[in-house]
Amino acid sequence: DRNNLKVYLYGANTGASEGIITSLYSSPKITYNVDDEFTIVDVIAVSNNGNSLTQGGDSGACVVDGSRSVVGLVVAGNSKTTYVMPIQTLLTKLNVELA
Repeated sequence: DRNNLKVYLYGANTGASEGIITSLYSSPKITYNVDDEFTIVDVIAVSNNGNSLTQGGDSGACVVDGSRSVVGLVVAGNSKTTYVMPIQTLLTKLNVELA
């Protein structure tokens, strides 16, 4: 079970931050402007005491666990939560296998 797992990242704007996984397989609605809303399916929700770990410009940051295993990449966020695409989802979508 990865809920409550401590994770770490280094965002381009935020720098180093850490938090915990608060939800697996979330499907949040993301709004980039008033007319541009969409749902991201099956992402990992991460926060630090109810606050986001990231700011705008941190998308693409690699999120790792305490053993430095890659959990995923930052894809979105708001003031309370950072959303992370699981690394296995990305590898599958890109048809990539690691040796």
